[in-house]
Amino acid sequence: MARQVTSLVMLFTPVVVLNALRFIVDPLGDMMAVSTNLDIGLHIGAFGVGYLLFRKTRVVRDHEWQRSRAVKSVGGHFKAEESGVWEKDVVMDTNLSMEAEANLKVKVGSAVGSYSTNSETEVNTEVQVEMLVDAEHVRRAQARVSGDEQFGESGVNSTVGSVRKPSPMDSFLDWIASLEVEIESRKRCNKATKLQARSDQSPVIAQRPIAPIQPIESEEKKPVPMEMISMTEYGASL
Repeated sequence: MARQVTSLVMLFTPVVVLNALRFIVDPLGDMMAVSTNLDIGLHIGAFGVGYLLFRKTRVVRDHEWQRSRAVKSVGGHFKAEESGVWEKDVVMDTNLSMEAEANLKVKVGSAVGSYSTNSETEVNTEVQVEMLVDAEHVRRAQARVSGDEQFGESGVNSTVGSVRKPSPMDSFLDWIASLEVEIESRKRCNKATKLQARSDQSPVIAQRPIAPIQPIESEEKKPVPMEMISMTEYGASL
C-alpha cells in the first residue's frame, strides 16, 4: 500500500513543481499566461515525467522479479535446445575423402619436411654489441664534463625508434594556424587597400602657407609711462 501511495505522489510531483516555478519565476509565469500552447506543452511534459516515475516506483523488484528477468534472458537458449541444436547421439559420417586417406598413408617426415640435426652447423648471424660507454648520450656527457663540447653545439637529437613524421593531429593544428595567419594577412591587405583608396580620393597635401604671417602685438607690450612714488612721513608724493 505504501508503494502505491509513493507511486501516486511521484506521478503528480512534476506538475506541482512546475506550478510552483510558475509563481516563483515571474518570466516563466508571464510566458505561460501569454502562450496557451506553452502552458499545455509544459503540463504534458510534466505528466510524462511523472508517468515514468510512477512506473519506476510502482514495480517492486523482489526475488521473483529477478528470477523472471533471468528466465527471459535465457529463453532463447531454451528454445534452441528444444529445437534440437544440442542433440546427443548424432550419427556422423566416418568416411574420409581420397585426399585425406592419402595424407594418412604418407610418412610424417615427408609430410612435415626434412629436418637436419647436424651438430656442426653454426649460426652465421652476427650480433652487434654496443657498450654503454659508446652510447651517444654518454659520449656527449663526458665531452661536456671535459669541456670539449658545449650544451648549445649539438643539434636536435632523438631517441632510438622515434618517428619524426608529423601526426594527423599536428597536421590539423598546423592547418588551423595557417588559416589564422591567412586571415590576418587578408585583413592587413584589405586595410591597406582601403587606406590607399581613401588617400587617392582625398589626399592630404602639406605645403607652406602662402600669406605672410604677421605677429599681433598684445596690449601688455604697449609702452606705458613710468610712475615713481616716494613715501615720506607726511604721505606719498609723486
